[in-house]
Amino acid sequence: MHRLTLIILITIGASGAWAQPSNPLQVNIAALDRNINEVFARQHVASYPHAVRAYLDLLRNIPQATTEEDRQTATRHLRYISMVMPEEDPARLVLDQLLEEETVDAETLISWWNRQDPLPSSAENERVQEHLARIAYAQEHYADDNDMRGVDDRGEIYIRLGTPYRTQQIKIVSAGVWLNPYSAKLPDNDFWEYRHIDKEAHYLFVRPSPRRPYKIATSEDLIPRELVASRRRVGLLIPVMEEVFAQLALAHPYYGTTYDALNSYMSVPGGTGADPYQFARRILTKMRLDDDFYDDNRKQIVPVSYTNALRGAETLDPALRWARFLEPNGQTRVELYWGLAAADLAPSNRLLRRLRREGHAPTPRYLITFSVAERNSRFEPHAIDTQHFSVSTTPGHTLRTQSWSTVSAAPLIHLSTQWEQRWARFEEDGSITPGATLKIGTRMVDSLTALPRDSSRLVISDIRPLSLTIGTTPEDAALLPFEELSSDTPLALYFEVYHLTYGHDDLTRFTVEYRIESVSRREPAPLAVSSSYSGAARTAREHIGLDLSTWDTIGPLVITVRVTDELSGQSVSRAIRFRFSG
Repeated sequence: MHRLTLIILITIGASGAWAQPSNPLQVNIAALDRNINEVFARQHVASYPHAVRAYLDLLRNIPQATTEEDRQTATRHLRYISMVMPEEDPARLVLDQLLEEETVDAETLISWWNRQDPLPSSAENERVQEHLARIAYAQEHYADDNDMRGVDDRGEIYIRLGTPYRTQQIKIVSAGVWLNPYSAKLPDNDFWEYRHIDKEAHYLFVRPSPRRPYKIATSEDLIPRELVASRRRVGLLIPVMEEVFAQLALAHPYYGTTYDALNSYMSVPGGTGADPYQFARRILTKMRLDDDFYDDNRKQIVPVSYTNALRGAETLDPALRWARFLEPNGQTRVELYWGLAAADLAPSNRLLRRLRREGHAPTPRYLITFSVAERNSRFEPHAIDTQHFSVSTTPGHTLRTQSWSTVSAAPLIHLSTQWEQRWARFEEDGSITPGATLKIGTRMVDSLTALPRDSSRLVISDIRPLSLTIGTTPEDAALLPFEELSSDTPLALYFEVYHLTYGHDDLTRFTVEYRIESVSRREPAPLAVSSSYSGAARTAREHIGLDLSTWDTIGPLVITVRVTDELSGQSVSRAIRFRFSG
């Protein structure tokens, strides 16, 4: 397999024309907000990165807001964050405190936004850019000065989920209904579909009168009140409901059963024999029950927010593991191991059809771009390492397992990883012409605690899984990031032990025990093996080969390695999980 590797290191600075002074008293939050909004309202794309930095500085200075205008601007932006932040997120506590105008450090919000970056291989945070662009659009098209949010319900959904896949208005179009002497006009409404997010992601907005804002509504809110309240107008109420649900059913199958009931009643000459008023009341009751059920269902399924930064690509989900090791100087080395199976690379037929419609043609090779962003304590990227790999598009061809490492002196280590798969054409001069993006995958490997430096403490590294075949030395063994194991998998585990104690003979003595246990079942009993070792160094580097031929419990399993220093009595352990397939 041909492999091309290109490594790029980018150092990201914080300087720029939009950089604000560190003195909070010099920051005018309202003026900064107006500048930011103008950039996104006018779509000055080149200024987006500067506007994002200005926005983060705006948030940073919220606790120092003194004027009423600044406080109102700050509160509005906090409410916009509240729209897109999950209720269970730990940053919610700080957000709620700031909304109550408590003086707390807003850096938690900065870190939260930095962690939302969907494309860590880029120097910019596309999610914040998207958020600010949505705010600018919502304020222009869905403004509501009487609402504390500054926008109506359409504006909130737009800020959360972005542009709908399709919109439409429900209108009376039947001549028979229009010609009725008691004909009533439907209230202004908008029906939004987000089928690219989930089939349940659709919203009906209704404005009861020109003086009132659009609100998320139910199907009953579309029916004129004067028809529902009048027994004499039931002859018009049922045709109006049929007209409304005929259009709603075309927009989403959720409304289909109600339309079928109305259509059957209207289609049978003389009706079904049911009293029209009682029939209408039953339909209205069904509508309310259905809408309540759907609203609860939608809240559970539809995400709080959705980003379009991935450009419609499918999800790439490589196998990924990490391990920490202690360097001689006391710093921690983090190793990442990742791999892709052949099935991971195959694009779906749906994606292939869309790309062909857009004029893209398949190529004989894929270009896999792997990026790692190292992030500081505020989760800001300060360096990005990028590698490119080539793999054939022929079924069965795959990319061998890859590794990446970094050494850090930080007490907490934060990494963001990204994979992007494209069609690619390799030219005769060796250059690469990237094609359409097929899949994108991202993973956060953050808040990794550095290994202890204290030489009086026994320390064990994380476990590096290996595929150790017969005739292969441990040093040449292949990395094994995949979760799936079988009875014939040549599994080996590598780990290191630090700060062993010397005895009177200047030797260390320690015991290594490993246990294999089923996660889902207590039976069979765990497999356990223990061995004693001695050495002349305080650091031990060990390989353990595991025979899985006698293990027959299908499902998740955990392998625990425990090391006991026989001289100091200290004991440490690490565990690694797999899934046994038989």
